[in-house]
Amino acid sequence: MRAFALGVAASLVLAAVWQAPATLAQATVPVAMAEGMEFKDGDRYWIPMNSETNSLALFSESLQVVTFYNKTSAEMTLNKVELTRAEGVMDEEFTLLKNEIKRSPLEFTETKLEASKGAYALKVRFYPVESGERNATLTFTYDTDKTFTLKLAGRGRENAKFFSHGATRLHKLFGGVKTDELLSTAVGDAEGNIYFSGQATQIVDRFSTDIIYGRINADGSLAWAKLWNGGFRDHSPDSGQNAETGGTANSLALDGEGGLYLCGATSPDKSNSVLSALVMKIDAKTGEPLWEKLWRPEWAKSALGRHHAEAYGLAVRGGRVFVTGFSFGEVLLLGFNAADGNLVFQRSIDITPGTNDRGYGIAAGADGSVVIGGLAADRAFLLKATGCDGDAPKIAWARRLDLGRGSNVNCVDLDAEGNIYASLDRRGATTFFSAAKFSPDGNLAWGKTYTGTAGDRNNTHLVRVVGDTVLVGGRLGASGVYDTAGGDGLLLGLNTADGAEKWSAFYYTGTGPDENGEHRIKGAFVTGKTLTVVGQGYTGSRNGQRYWGYWYNGVTKLEDYNPTVEAIELAEDGAKDVAKGGLQEAKEARKITDLATMLQWIDANTKTGEPSDGDISVWQIELKE
Repeated sequence: MRAFALGVAASLVLAAVWQAPATLAQATVPVAMAEGMEFKDGDRYWIPMNSETNSLALFSESLQVVTFYNKTSAEMTLNKVELTRAEGVMDEEFTLLKNEIKRSPLEFTETKLEASKGAYALKVRFYPVESGERNATLTFTYDTDKTFTLKLAGRGRENAKFFSHGATRLHKLFGGVKTDELLSTAVGDAEGNIYFSGQATQIVDRFSTDIIYGRINADGSLAWAKLWNGGFRDHSPDSGQNAETGGTANSLALDGEGGLYLCGATSPDKSNSVLSALVMKIDAKTGEPLWEKLWRPEWAKSALGRHHAEAYGLAVRGGRVFVTGFSFGEVLLLGFNAADGNLVFQRSIDITPGTNDRGYGIAAGADGSVVIGGLAADRAFLLKATGCDGDAPKIAWARRLDLGRGSNVNCVDLDAEGNIYASLDRRGATTFFSAAKFSPDGNLAWGKTYTGTAGDRNNTHLVRVVGDTVLVGGRLGASGVYDTAGGDGLLLGLNTADGAEKWSAFYYTGTGPDENGEHRIKGAFVTGKTLTVVGQGYTGSRNGQRYWGYWYNGVTKLEDYNPTVEAIELAEDGAKDVAKGGLQEAKEARKITDLATMLQWIDANTKTGEPSDGDISVWQIELKE
């Protein structure tokens, strides 16, 4: 009896779905129905409500039943149902589903339709991901060579347009479902191979974080990935001081001869209170360490706070590795021989006595100088040291940048003339996305801020000079169509001469609970016509299923920013030798784990996971002329 009752119910449902309404006009050709309206062959159906003025918010949907009716006097064979999207329309913007409560892709099989009243129903899902008019064509092929077309159209709200300077050809993720991978940065070689570093939790060491690094081949395949585990806390220290990212954008470098260099910090015991600066050289082809060094201002039997050191950034030039960071309240400046890791000099710079001074970003010039940016007391600073190709660096100049209390310079780069480009991490209740250029003698050339909403979702992490363009990356909370809750990934291309905007690009995944997330851009370089972008993503507290989105043109504007720049009085010999400092080998205190089989390297649009999941994102964008 139960089976019979279910059969009757099913018949009633099918009758409701498949039988033509009594009010449907009689016709000698097929017609289509949607939202109670009749459409003829070639008509356009605007979703929803057949109104051209209606629109949907991006990453939201309208789901409508479309029914194809056989109103001819003869039985009909429906051979095919096809959907063709207009050029530039994404696959997910128009999709066909079964006419069922449970959402399933349409799986069409050839169907006989009874004369005068036979019908076939399906659902059309409209899900705009770009503003403006979106189009597709639904084609029913019947009786072998006859067709009925229904033009589908809809509108995406606001003014979000896909990035007009390039097309994404690859977007992949590196990470696990139950682990968080936070990016420090990424660099690229002349062939377009990608090298990244960061830190991760809950992979091997359940106690704290470990350092990760890897290589992605230019063709998008994963070459190798490694985890450096010292047993306790191992990390790429975050210049924000609150573990919001995996470290600074200057914490990884290439030498052009197959050497990859990485810096960070590691603890010898579970207290995690006194760390050592870690500096490594890695074989770029295999990922195997070539040398690994630990540095402290003093190696005492009982470690105290004054023995603490962390490495935030490094630069490689002329056979030297230059490292900056923090050592007992002072800015650290170390020089290593790139070939064997031997220490050439060890210096500390006390910019503001009695306070904590930290070096976050560093760049090396062709003249044997280095430029360091960071935080001194509660203000940002820049300084230049000369003679770093020898063994006795001298202070050329130092500048205090009044960006606001607690703000800092977290990344620097140089052009061929020695001009300095700085990522300005402007901190406070309201943060800002800002960058600046300085002359070789430390004078402000220009400053720019890309406007965001009030709040703390605006952060700059990266500057990279590529020819006459400086790439500036980070995160922005932009009002209107974009995401102010987590912030969107932002990458700018600015003219090196005057800071004028060449282009801007937002990476955005939607604001709904199943879509939103936080995105930060922390690595970018150009090889030929390929722009490679590497960022950090964190899905929202309810989003465990959408890890991908699209690149859009920017919708806000670039404004001039002119912070006060003051000279800091430092003696030429202000880079003091750390008399008791020295190195220890790191090899005996760690394990190297192969991550290639432990974490996923996966197309972003195929990953599903759990809410609040951090991953490393890699994009390759083919630039247009």
